[in-house]
Amino acid sequence: MKSSLPDGLSVLVVDDDAQMLRTIKDILRLRGYTAIIAATGREALDATREMSQAPAVALVDLQLPDMDGIELIGRLREIAALTEVVILTGNASIDSAVRALRENSNDYLLKPVQPELLVGTIERASERWQRRRAEVAMRDSEERLRLIFDHVSDALFIADDSGRIIDANPAACALSSQSLESIQALTMSQVLPESSHQGAMDRSSPNGLDRSGLASRPPGQYDNRVLDVRSAAFAPGVLVYTVRDLTRQRKLEDQLVQAQKMEAVGQLAGGVAHDFNNLLTVIMSYSSMLLADMGANDATRVPSTADTPPAPRPAPPSPRTPRRVSCGRSWRNQSSWFCRLLTLRTATQMTSDTRKTTRSGAGRRF
Repeated sequence: MKSSLPDGLSVLVVDDDAQMLRTIKDILRLRGYTAIIAATGREALDATREMSQAPAVALVDLQLPDMDGIELIGRLREIAALTEVVILTGNASIDSAVRALRENSNDYLLKPVQPELLVGTIERASERWQRRRAEVAMRDSEERLRLIFDHVSDALFIADDSGRIIDANPAACALSSQSLESIQALTMSQVLPESSHQGAMDRSSPNGLDRSGLASRPPGQYDNRVLDVRSAAFAPGVLVYTVRDLTRQRKLEDQLVQAQKMEAVGQLAGGVAHDFNNLLTVIMSYSSMLLADMGANDATRVPSTADTPPAPRPAPPSPRTPRRVSCGRSWRNQSSWFCRLLTLRTATQMTSDTRKTTRSGAGRRF
């Protein structure tokens, strides 16, 4: 009869009888098991420590040359807690049976034992080992998932189809400002009104696809709050809601947009000031040239603040006395002034035309 369990399960056989060790090893090998044999308790412990995976079953004789079989079972439990122990002895007694039960040894075989009985007992012990290992793996997986669930930064709500909250992580409690016990007595629409349309979308979706969207809480306890609410089918009849608070991110985005606007206004003002500075530079340059050509005592020269020493309280200007001026003489004296004035006007007009051309060209490029 071939074993229904997966091949390769390891069985530790501990017996001081070399012939018994070879016989049991051959029987287990024919049934698909991997047998590790040891003649003493110390050899069994060393072989267990060297194995990458602890043996599924340990077949232990109570009479060993270096230690008692019950003592060996206790030390094996410290190394391999999941290993199932089967006792095989030729000196059975009530005391040894009681001691074996105290060490959680469920099977107790007497020598000589029939091969079918031996193999059947090892198969049952292997099934118990696999079940216990699956339970431990499931428990470890649940602990890891719970650890992730509790430490994720987004708020997580688990609710049924009716919206009743089954569980929530600490981030969800902080988002709703309520304890877990209080949240479990409420529904999603009561804790987060933004999630109402999300749950309806998921219930109407035949495939339970992920739904997401941004929602803002109505005016009330949390004004101007922006939430990213996502929901998906977690299990039959169960939905998981992932909620992320984007209020701070939106505020930072608004501040960035405002800063960009102010930067654009500053660049525009700087450009306008640059244009005016260019024009003033031309005007002041030609004005300085005109003043340089005119004498300091020229009648047409208007006194400037640079020529007049500052006074705490300047007196109002006195009216000028009209005098007769010869037009021909004035034209001859001021002809060079008018020429430079016309040159200044022409340069100003050229600068304005060049600026308009540049701006129109830049507009076409953009």
